[in-house]
Amino acid sequence: MLNMSNHPYHTVMIQIPAGKFQRDASPKNSSSVSSFWLSPYLVTQLEFDEVMCLSSPDRSDPDKVAMPAHEVTWFDAITFCNKLSIREGRTPAYTVDGIDFMSITGNDTPVLDIEELEEEFESFFQNNSNWMNAQCDWESNGYRLPTVMEWQWAAMGAPSDGQNGNVNRIGYRKSFPGSDGKNRLDDYVWHADNTGEEMQAVGRKNPNEMGLYDMIGVVWEWCWDSTDGFPLKRKGSLDDYRGPNNGQYRILCGDSCPLFPPKTILGESHELPGAMVLNYGFRVACSDW
Repeated sequence: MLNMSNHPYHTVMIQIPAGKFQRDASPKNSSSVSSFWLSPYLVTQLEFDEVMCLSSPDRSDPDKVAMPAHEVTWFDAITFCNKLSIREGRTPAYTVDGIDFMSITGNDTPVLDIEELEEEFESFFQNNSNWMNAQCDWESNGYRLPTVMEWQWAAMGAPSDGQNGNVNRIGYRKSFPGSDGKNRLDDYVWHADNTGEEMQAVGRKNPNEMGLYDMIGVVWEWCWDSTDGFPLKRKGSLDDYRGPNNGQYRILCGDSCPLFPPKTILGESHELPGAMVLNYGFRVACSDW
């Protein structure tokens, strides 16, 4: 069992090698990803509260210290990335017009009541158009969210047969991160039959081949990419794909306590970036460590 209080995620980043993988059953649909860095752990609630200048959980309880940050909006996630970058002397990756990320706290990010009538959504988007149009500097050394393609490549373990100009053709078929067709789901993934329907602490299951924990099972993970709808229509070969230039929704990868053993590690969902949902969390990436 990991003691997460001694392993703050931002001091341990794993370099994910560049590679190319087939996204689905069509050999024509492939994605290439440049090398990047990714946290082996989900952001914990303690880390989130400290960086976002919120009250912190009890440090004396290791399980509380290791609980994942949850009820996190996409706006919260990019704010955390920038504030942590500033704190560590890195160049923030995100720009939002009119926002000073040094002074902003977790109480200042926009939150959308998803139970509001749909016709009220438009006023939220208009009033927060600066947040909706956040920009990312991909050359920055600051923390950021992974793209969907980066997350998927890392989740499948960045297999060696997808590196050095080759294309991995079978990784998308994996049912869970770390699966080799022989090992046990319960050793790697929290799901409905082994959680007691309770949120679980970070880093308690085995990592995948790249040393990444909890890629499926604890929370849905916010990614950078936007979308205007679902299902996504990605066709052909995509190089360092970062999603469309605009869209009202942002994509989440993984799954939170799936009811059944997952059929693929490449599961995706989408949500409004201001939505605060119990099982939404994130981990951080960066282009240059």
